[in-house]
Parts: sequence; structure tokens; C-alpha cells
Amino acid sequence: MNLEELQRIVNEAVSYTKDVHGIEAEHVEVKLTLSEPSIRSRASSDVKTAYLGLDLEKGEFRIDPNDMLVSSKRTTLHKVLKRLVNCEICDEAVCTTDNYCSSCGNKLN
Repeated sequence: MNLEELQRIVNEAVSYTKDVHGIEAEHVEVKLTLSEPSIRSRASSDVKTAYLGLDLEKGEFRIDPNDMLVSSKRTTLHKVLKRLVNCEICDEAVCTTDNYCSSCGNKLN
């Protein structure tokens, strides 16, 4: 991806959120998606800063995450799946710590 493509995507997102959802760009959070298992929404990090690279990074646009993208203590998929059970009503996967099924609203044990 280059800076022009990123600008086009950002401009479209700003227009869409304003026109369709009525949300101003200043109220839309920017997140970096992490490649880690997650039960609910995708694992992410806030953006710390974005800038043009200097010296050896000249010609690059840099985005720095607020958190480390590679965790030193990675959660394995096995550990995540171990916390999942199926809802008795709709058979969707739910976390053992959930009180209600997010799909059908069934009260869980």
C-alpha cells in the first residue's frame, strides 16, 4: 500500500461514517489489528503516532502502535478455545465467563 491509497481509503471512511452513521471523523478511533487470537472483537492496539520516515526510512509513511505488536507472552489458540462453549439454544460459541449469549440472548450458567 502507498500513501495515496491510504489517503483514498481514509477519505472514503470519513465520508461514509459522516454520511451513513452521522459520526464526525474526530470521534472515530484508529486501531491496528493484531494477529492474535481473540474471543470477541479482533485484538487491536491504538495508534501512538503517524509520520513520514527520515533518513533510511525516507519515502515511507510510518504508523507506530501504542502497544507492542508482538507480545512476549502469546496466548495460544488452544487456550482461547478452551474458554469457549456452545450455547444450548442457538449452538453459537460463547465464552465461559459470559452471562448471556451474544447471538440469541440466552442466559448462560
